[in-house]
Amino acid sequence: MANNPFIVSNGDPAQQQLSAIKSLQLQLQEANELLEIKEEELELLRQQQDKWRNMKSQLDSKELYEITQRQSIDEAKQQATGALKREKEMAAELEDTLSIYGLYSQLQERCQHASIQLEDSLQLIESLKKENARLSAIADKNGLLFSSQQILEEENMDLKNRLLDLQSPDAV
Repeated sequence: MANNPFIVSNGDPAQQQLSAIKSLQLQLQEANELLEIKEEELELLRQQQDKWRNMKSQLDSKELYEITQRQSIDEAKQQATGALKREKEMAAELEDTLSIYGLYSQLQERCQHASIQLEDSLQLIESLKKENARLSAIADKNGLLFSSQQILEEENMDLKNRLLDLQSPDAV
């Protein structure tokens, strides 16, 4: 018992058990608060992931629109100005596309990072739920042990009193 951090070495065993139960209840409360915080963080990550998906969709739509517009313009200029001018425009178009692709890559990396954070948060929440359940079980068990200890102490006192009654000279 001396190695258990929840049991105070001085005082009544019942008081020690109460102290241990209170300590476990505090740990359980802290675990529940941490779980709530992580669930809020998880919701924020989900919202951020949705935001990134919407931005990606908008970027894809814009890219498609820009590509369509450029193709129309390029075809008209090719017919009007010749092959040399068309070649320069295609080079500019390629640079723009590479720039958009760079933005797309950054957005994809952010989305992957948010997904990893989401997975990590889900794992942490699961482990916190398991720890919460374990601490609840320990608190329940300590409550039962405390009740059993009180009953045994009362029975012990009754037996001592009976023994004293039997040993007293008046009992004969």
